[in-house]
Amino acid sequence: MPCTEAYREHIMYTFNGFCKTVIRFATINAWSDRSRRRQKEISLEYLTEEKFFL
Repeated sequence: MPCTEAYREHIMYTFNGFCKTVIRFATINAWSDRSRRRQKEISLEYLTEEKFFL
C-alpha cells in the first residue's frame, strides 16, 4: 500500500494531537501532585513558633 502525502499528513496530525493530550494530562498530574505535597508540608515558621511554646 503506497503512502500518499494526505495519509502522511493525517498520521502526523493524529500523532501531534496524541502528544498534546499526553503532555496536557502529564501537566495536570504534576500540578495535582504538587498541590497534594504542599498540603502535607509544614512551614518552618510554624515549627519554630511551636518550639518556643514547649
